[in-house]
Amino acid sequence: MHWNARLLATLTLAWFSQNAVLPAQPDLFADRVVAYESGIGFATAFGSGLGYTNSSVILGPPSRETPGDFGGPVTPFAPPYLREQILSLGEGGMVELEFDPPVFDHPENPFGLDFILYGNVGLTITNGDFTGGGITDGTSFGGGTEVQISVSETGETWYPLEHDSISDAGKLLPTDGAGDWGRPLDPNLNYADFAGADLERIRRIYGGSGGGSGFDLAWASIPEGQPETTPESVRFVRIESLTSKIEIDAASSVLPSNAGIRSLERFEEDPRRNGWKTTGSEDQFVWEADSGRLLVHWDSSQPNAWFHRPLGLEIDTRRDFSFSFELELKSIAIGTTPDKPFTFPIAVGLYDLDQAGRADLFRGAGIHPEHGLRNVVEWVYFPDSGFGATVSSGMISRDNEWAFQNSFPLELQVGKRYGVRLSFHAAEGLLSTEMTADGEPFGPIKDMQLPQVGTDPAGAQFSGMRLNALAVFSYHDGGQSPPEFAGSVRATGYVDNLQVDLSPSVSPERIDRIERAADGLRIYYPGQSDRRYWLEHSRYFSTWLPLRQQSVETSGAGEEFFFQVLPEGEHGFFRIRSR
Repeated sequence: MHWNARLLATLTLAWFSQNAVLPAQPDLFADRVVAYESGIGFATAFGSGLGYTNSSVILGPPSRETPGDFGGPVTPFAPPYLREQILSLGEGGMVELEFDPPVFDHPENPFGLDFILYGNVGLTITNGDFTGGGITDGTSFGGGTEVQISVSETGETWYPLEHDSISDAGKLLPTDGAGDWGRPLDPNLNYADFAGADLERIRRIYGGSGGGSGFDLAWASIPEGQPETTPESVRFVRIESLTSKIEIDAASSVLPSNAGIRSLERFEEDPRRNGWKTTGSEDQFVWEADSGRLLVHWDSSQPNAWFHRPLGLEIDTRRDFSFSFELELKSIAIGTTPDKPFTFPIAVGLYDLDQAGRADLFRGAGIHPEHGLRNVVEWVYFPDSGFGATVSSGMISRDNEWAFQNSFPLELQVGKRYGVRLSFHAAEGLLSTEMTADGEPFGPIKDMQLPQVGTDPAGAQFSGMRLNALAVFSYHDGGQSPPEFAGSVRATGYVDNLQVDLSPSVSPERIDRIERAADGLRIYYPGQSDRRYWLEHSRYFSTWLPLRQQSVETSGAGEEFFFQVLPEGEHGFFRIRSR
């Protein structure tokens, strides 16, 4: 095999063994059972009484099919159930699994989730059709209840995961054997979201996922006496059954998304069947089947209302992104709340799902330590109340720092169809807005340049943000400051053709050279300080799995960095990415 001494023109290193056998899927799954304790009351087989205690069945991929006369494809209606498929943990039972490659807290992991557990939960068929036309009411059977999940880098120090979904994690979402094992489900899904669904609709909600429940290494709590940092990767996962019993089929790492995402909603069908949810009044967001559009009632006299859909990836100021939509107003008026005669905004944007649950949130409070909005990028429109109708585009940081640019007078007309597109260019810190009215240019709209926060350029700052959902907002007009200029708004209009485009947040890196040694390969790269690097591997280019990671804290002149690949892992393709 001949090696190039220096690979400057390519970003990916390809290397094959002539005798290599390429697998059909990446190595995502748990490789070894480190320890297993069955606990009290573990599952036993009907008739034989044999226990579901063969711990080796939890290794490798989940079941796509159940063998035998009563078997068939694994679907959300037909979970795996044989002793050869699932492992049972009784009360007090536990299993420790080892992953190689490790589980990574990768910034491109969908929904920020890092590993998935698969069980034997199924959705109940309530229409009596078990031949392929089953419909569920959202109730389920199988699974367990309370569990504790912990992770470890070395198998010695353990970090318990703490999150609202952990306590009921034994009730894993149903497996779909037709899905992708490395693609997690939206963690905000619950069984009620499947009420009235047949298999086709369930799979639309799944979006190609193989099901199961996902977990985030960022949920790790810090054990007493340990440094105040959570692990960026782990090799070990421990599952403990605290009450009752649970059944587990398999455990999988999450595959990072390599190309960002594109999400488009045309409202051709009920969006609530496609992952959209409402926080606040359902009546303010009405899908019209005849027009195929979303009718929005912005009413600031009502509590905050959000119509939102998760993106599947997180956005911050290090990533290029854009979102666009169409808007047609049917009516709009200000001063509709007594003693609030001035203008107030209608809005569409990107935000952090945690904002939806905040009862103490008031957009009119502006920069406010308690009531201020956080983690938002939005387009807003203020009807005229004496200073000119205004289009405003901007961002609010995780620390409630505001960076907006106002363009006025720009008045929107009832009955016109407006196209709106906001684009953020991370390298320049620039948010640009383009609009059309009935297909013709409208504006122009001023660009917003970070970090123009407040009125004092010397003190300008923007601490960053986290965005994970697309939303239409109807803000409550309470908490405005100063109250003597308080405003209110009531409007109706159609929102259509919402689209989000996200670029990858990690960068490809140059490979300087590779060297073969007795202990495998060394892949050298020019590291930069304060960056995190991943070595990623692929057997067939379409799917890349992180193998190793390291952070570069200092990088002096001539300093070299390399990844080591053991001989048994040499076959395939390699690349280096960083953030």
